[in-house]
Amino acid sequence: METNQKKDLSGLTQEQIVKAYLQSSGVFCPFCGSYRIEVYDTYTTSDEGIACEKVRCYDCERSWTDNYTLTGVDLEDEDEGDEDADS
Repeated sequence: METNQKKDLSGLTQEQIVKAYLQSSGVFCPFCGSYRIEVYDTYTTSDEGIACEKVRCYDCERSWTDNYTLTGVDLEDEDEGDEDADS
């Protein structure tokens, strides 16, 4: 994909833009549609259990925050990878 391409957001409501942004895993600017975006800060909120990324657009110079919540956990067997421990 060329860096000067943009997602066409014309005619979409704010709700439709947010839905498209989430479905794309946040790969375009929700303000101008540019794919030229970068994460410039990451932090967690321990009291709310949310991880956040601050994102900015190189084209329109606007910024926004992506919020992530814990949706599951994969537990590893503590003996996994330690196969020779009892031998």
